Amino acid sequence: MFGLQALDIGLVLIFVYLLLSLICTAANEFLASVLTLRANTLAAGITNLLRDPEFEQKFYRHPLVKSLHREGAKPSYIPSRSFALVMVNVIAEASGPRRIKDIRTCD
Repeated sequence: MFGLQALDIGLVLIFVYLLLSLICTAANEFLASVLTLRANTLAAGITNLLRDPEFEQKFYRHPLVKSLHREGAKPSYIPSRSFALVMVNVIAEASGPRRIKDIRTCD
């Protein structure tokens, strides 16, 4: 009407793009949840990181990680603080009593 047609079109385009991005995000999260993609990727990463079945079992049996399991399935997310604490505990158990300084400098 008063030269605001470009503004109206711009607002509609922004709304449509926002709506489509939210729909795609929701669909992606739903599929990842149903197919347990996050849990499988996290488990593969931990296996690759630890490279020892004994350490991996100790890692998953630790109470901080075990509390995150759902219905017997491995967790899909482990908070960084919990992950660090579990790793320090697993390393400390495997090598006997050590200082944190020694663990940090360990190769």
